[in-house]
Amino acid sequence: MRPRGIYSAFTFSLFLHFLIIVIAVGIIKNKAITKPSLPYIVSLVYDSSAVETTTSSVSEKDAAPQIESRQKESAVELTAKQKAEIKKKEDEKRVKEQIGALMAKKKIEKMVLLRKMVDIKSSGLPVTNSKATAGDYYSAVESRVRQQWIFPESLDKDLETVVSIKINRDGRVIVERIEKGSGNTLFDRSVIRAINKASPLPPPPQEMEMGLRFRP
Repeated sequence: MRPRGIYSAFTFSLFLHFLIIVIAVGIIKNKAITKPSLPYIVSLVYDSSAVETTTSSVSEKDAAPQIESRQKESAVELTAKQKAEIKKKEDEKRVKEQIGALMAKKKIEKMVLLRKMVDIKSSGLPVTNSKATAGDYYSAVESRVRQQWIFPESLDKDLETVVSIKINRDGRVIVERIEKGSGNTLFDRSVIRAINKASPLPPPPQEMEMGLRFRP
């Protein structure tokens, strides 16, 4: 009976050790599986230069259309100013041309007036006929005005006054201006007085203007 009991005890002891070894190996494996892995660390570094470069690039891309638009607006404004200046110069040129045309017209009118100049001297026969035809109307005006003119004999004989008058259809005379003064107040007054006294003149064929040259 002893050998069998020893064998049984030995077998049980061997089984127990084997079981302990199996359990130990299982525990070791389980720890190896459940062992926490090292944490994965990610370093985030703020690269200001890269951000600035990116921002600058984006800003330039955004600003490019604005700059182009401003350049176009500036070009349009410049073109508008140039057009305004050109128009202003053209207007000034047109005004100058109109002024020149008016001056030329006045000069022509003055020349025409001088062609119709009537010389009135202090001596001559008076005209009594109040009805004058177109051919002798200027002679009638000359005679009528000279008839009313009282020349101051004491004055210098080297005097001349030119007066522009307008004669209405009814013969009424309007003194428009003195084209040339004699420089002597008494002489010029005597001329104006004679014209006013001669009014109304014989009715002209049509309303007309003429110049009267008074000389001693």
